[in-house]
Amino acid sequence: MHPTSDPANSQGRRANLAAQVRAHPFLSGFSVPQLETLIHFAAPTEFRSGQYIFYQGDPANAFYLILSGEVIVEADANGGGIQEVDRVHAGEVLGWSWLF
Repeated sequence: MHPTSDPANSQGRRANLAAQVRAHPFLSGFSVPQLETLIHFAAPTEFRSGQYIFYQGDPANAFYLILSGEVIVEADANGGGIQEVDRVHAGEVLGWSWLF
């Protein structure tokens, strides 16, 4: 049987994801029902170094709990080229402003 089709393996990955969501510092203070809603919709995602996650002007329809590494946020500086505007580290979130 292929490891990804093993129901026990899948349950283990889901339990690990749930634990990571519950333990994320940004979510401390969230209620159990709020956390369970996030866990239901959560999907583990990995990005390679240098890979773009989204582009300026893309639809804002997701946010990311950063578990490890860092994300550099860049923006076009009024036609003056791409400039770094922020760095997001493990324990922080990326893309949450769409909630507001």
